[in-house]
Amino acid sequence: SVYALTLIQGLLFFREWEEMSHVDMYIFTAAAVVSICGIYYISPDHTLIRDPDHSPLNTPLLGPTDDTLALHQYVLEIMDEYRFQKAQPIDAKELSVVDMRVPFNGGLWKFFPVAITMGVISLPIVLWQAEKVFSAFFVLTMFALYQGWKMGVHIAVFSYVGIKKMKHYENADFKAIYDAQRKDKKKAMPTWPRWEDVIHFVILPNYKEDFEVLRLAIDSVAKSRIAPSNIVLVLAMEAREDGAKEKAKALKELFDSRFRHCMATYHPPGLPGETPGKSSNTRWAADRIFEDFIPKYKVDPTCSVMTVADADSEFHPEYFAALTYHFVYAGGQEGQTTDRFLTIWQPPILHYKNYIKQPAIVRLASFITSQHELANLADPNATRVPYSTYSISASLAKAVHGWDPDWISEDWHMALKCFLATAGRLRIVPIFLPILNYAPEGESTLETLHARWTQAKRHALGFSEMVYFHAHLPRILRSCASPAEKFRFLWRCFFLWLKLLMIHLVMAVTWAVGPFNALLIAWFVEHEKPQDLNINSWTFLINCVSQTVSFLSFNALFAVSVLLYEAVKGRVDGSDDPDLSVRWRSRTLHSICTVLESMLLFGPFMFLAAAAEWIAAVKTARTHKFHYEVALKPNLSKDAMKASQSSTV
Repeated sequence: SVYALTLIQGLLFFREWEEMSHVDMYIFTAAAVVSICGIYYISPDHTLIRDPDHSPLNTPLLGPTDDTLALHQYVLEIMDEYRFQKAQPIDAKELSVVDMRVPFNGGLWKFFPVAITMGVISLPIVLWQAEKVFSAFFVLTMFALYQGWKMGVHIAVFSYVGIKKMKHYENADFKAIYDAQRKDKKKAMPTWPRWEDVIHFVILPNYKEDFEVLRLAIDSVAKSRIAPSNIVLVLAMEAREDGAKEKAKALKELFDSRFRHCMATYHPPGLPGETPGKSSNTRWAADRIFEDFIPKYKVDPTCSVMTVADADSEFHPEYFAALTYHFVYAGGQEGQTTDRFLTIWQPPILHYKNYIKQPAIVRLASFITSQHELANLADPNATRVPYSTYSISASLAKAVHGWDPDWISEDWHMALKCFLATAGRLRIVPIFLPILNYAPEGESTLETLHARWTQAKRHALGFSEMVYFHAHLPRILRSCASPAEKFRFLWRCFFLWLKLLMIHLVMAVTWAVGPFNALLIAWFVEHEKPQDLNINSWTFLINCVSQTVSFLSFNALFAVSVLLYEAVKGRVDGSDDPDLSVRWRSRTLHSICTVLESMLLFGPFMFLAAAAEWIAAVKTARTHKFHYEVALKPNLSKDAMKASQSSTV
């Protein structure tokens, strides 16, 4: 046993135990203590997220004698982690922002995405050629350390935490919580706005979308209990689409009675300075709300929330009630702008609606993206950006003059615009009621793969937002009134900048960095370098551990994707099919197949993701205006017609 232990120690540390210096021992002991403490501090309150299956009943079907707050104690604990509940200040400061309507000139910053991508790949190669082998290895080790944690362990662990938070939220009754807290003198914080004062504008930008896909998305919004009294549906149509008015008319006839109001806007083509797409369409719809609807119906914009949705977004029935609760309770400190005017609310976005029908590599992309977003929402200390479908106060949207019509990543761009305009005060607050949508889908597997590739290239163009961020940062910094404000702004900028960069950079360079890292390890072993290394052997250890952790955590991520499917499978198309394959009915078999498929396809997936990022980086060096390509969605109208015909035969 002593020999085995000594051998293991030699393999781990590349030296015999007794040869380790006191400094090495102290460093190892300190690292072990920090690791153990890190597990303890995974929750800010030093507690674990309770198991939803063994927690008190959270249900909207509460009786008059039920203790609402006690039944929802775990939901309230989760919300307390994000510290969004604040009293409405008596002397609140009006929202003021930096004017972002300045001519945009990316200058040399437009070359940043391609330069940083080439630089990360080139740096270790240049160091290798200069015979600075260990310096090259150190660079790769730092990259491996970040990748192993942020893109591996963090996603696996916190997406699992996110699943538990979703389960606690899904049966919560937020109106009941609001009423109970209003009656409880200790909990009755806000005096304004009231629940009934909050108006929701749900903007649904669409272009050549299938009628049935739109109908199902709108129906999910209409299932909210507050839809007839508090929700205004905004069908943001493109005037250039043939039959747009007829489609909008048919949808309004179907749903007009189920909403407070139902309106349609028609974005005209060819407006100066615009690029056709979701952002320009959303801007036009928001302008019609501010200039036409709000004055006509005397709606208070300070009590209004805008939710921008994808055309295939399926909302949870309780989402808008939860959003109302979050809006009402987003107060602030005396003499400061209230948080509700500095917040974007983000639900988990899960590309799981057609999960069963997706080809394996498309499914891999779907659950990696979904879990990445869910993990960042579930981690209270993470830096977040909105994705796909999100909600923003009408006051903030109006203050920054709406969505910019010439940028393709409307979600990221609006977040960056608001972050810069508010000098870093913007917050992204999660609401753990998931929205399901469709991954691209064509008539054949090949058509589906091509559609997903089209979408991947469009998503990668978010790399261009780095140019916008860099171009405006100095001007915003100069607008900060005091050194403390400048420091706070730069501090928050650093973490946001790092997040935006690493999302694209990791996808762009892993295909090259990973094999080169393995090549260097093989070189060290072949030349027996580990035995000759002193303090640098810690770099070797960290590198090897990071690579191992990355491999294991990605497999854990693949397994957690099955738990995520199980959590929402009641909303997944085809999951209730009695003839469904045993693969989808057996969690064990589903897990095994998913892990094996994902391990096999992970290499091609990363290579294709890198190709999309490189294409985006090169395009960004030329312009920030891109053609918006709409990815194919399932033709549900055709499927429904086939089902109807088969049922009548």
